[in-house]
Amino acid sequence: VIRRGRWNVVALNPFIIPGTTFVGEICGDEQKAKKVNPLVFNNMKPGDRVMALVTRGGNARFACVHKDRLVKIPLSVNPALASCLAETYLGAFQAAHIGQRSSTRYKKSALTGKSILILGGYCPLTHAIIEVALAARADAVYCIAAKGRESELISDVGGIPIGHTAQEWLPHISRQISILIAARHGPDVEEVKTDHLKTLNEDGQVVLLDPPGVVEKQKNMPNLSKLFCASSKQKLLSRLHAFNVFDSFDNDPKQARRDMGHLVELLGDKRLQPPVLDVVSLPQVAKAQSILESNRVTGHFLCDPWE
Repeated sequence: VIRRGRWNVVALNPFIIPGTTFVGEICGDEQKAKKVNPLVFNNMKPGDRVMALVTRGGNARFACVHKDRLVKIPLSVNPALASCLAETYLGAFQAAHIGQRSSTRYKKSALTGKSILILGGYCPLTHAIIEVALAARADAVYCIAAKGRESELISDVGGIPIGHTAQEWLPHISRQISILIAARHGPDVEEVKTDHLKTLNEDGQVVLLDPPGVVEKQKNMPNLSKLFCASSKQKLLSRLHAFNVFDSFDNDPKQARRDMGHLVELLGDKRLQPPVLDVVSLPQVAKAQSILESNRVTGHFLCDPWE
C-alpha cells in the first residue's frame, strides 16, 4: 500500500514494520502473572505460544498486542504453518462459511450439500478456500483458472479447475452454486459477470473478498443495474457481501478468535496444509515483499526475525 503511494490509508504512528500475522511467545514475569486473575489475560501466561492478526509489525522481534487479538497455539502445532492461518485461512474460512452460526460452522459436515465457485485464479487464498471448504465436506469447489500449471495446482489441492469460457462450464453448474467467492487480490482479478451469477442456486451467496486497504468497497461492486431488473437486483443485493478479513476481525473479534481456534484444530489434525515457499530473515523481507506484489506467488513467505 505504501509503495503504491496510498499513505492516507496507513497509520504512521509510531512507525511502520511489515507483516500482518505472527506466531510468538508471550514475554513477561511469570511470578507477577500468577498474581493476576488468569481470566484477565484470556487464560494465557508468559511462555505460551500465540498467534495474532495485526495491521503491521508482524515481522518484528517484539510486538505489543492486545490480549483480545491473541489465540493460543498448542506446542504440538507447527508454528511456521500456524502463522499462515490468521490472515489467509481466516479470510478463506469466513468467506466459505458466510452467514453460518457457530453451532453450524465448526461441524465436520458444515458445507455438505453446498458447492462453491471461486473467481481469481490460483493463489494462496484460493488454496486456503479449497482446503477449508473440503474440510467441511463441501460437495465441490470450482475455480476459474488458466489451463496448465495453474489448473494443476488447483487440482492438487482438491479443487475443480474450469476455464474462462462460460460456455464450457455453465451448462454443467447452472443454478448449483451455493457460494460464489470473488477473490479480488489474486493473480487474475475477475469481476463478477452475468454468467457467474447464473451459477447461483435460489439461496446462493456472493462474497467479494477484498484486499487490505480497500476503503470504498462500493466502488468495486459489480454493476447490477445492467445485469438484472429491479426486483432481481434487490433480491441479489441481500445476498451480496463485501468482505475484508481485517474489518471482520475488528467488527467481531470474539467470532474471529473462535474461527482461528478452529483453524488451529484443523491444522493440528493435518486437514490443512498451507503452502510455504520460503522462510526469510529480516534483511530479505524487502525482496520477498517485491515478489509478493507481483501477484504470481503460489505460497507464503514467512519471516524469522531472529534468523
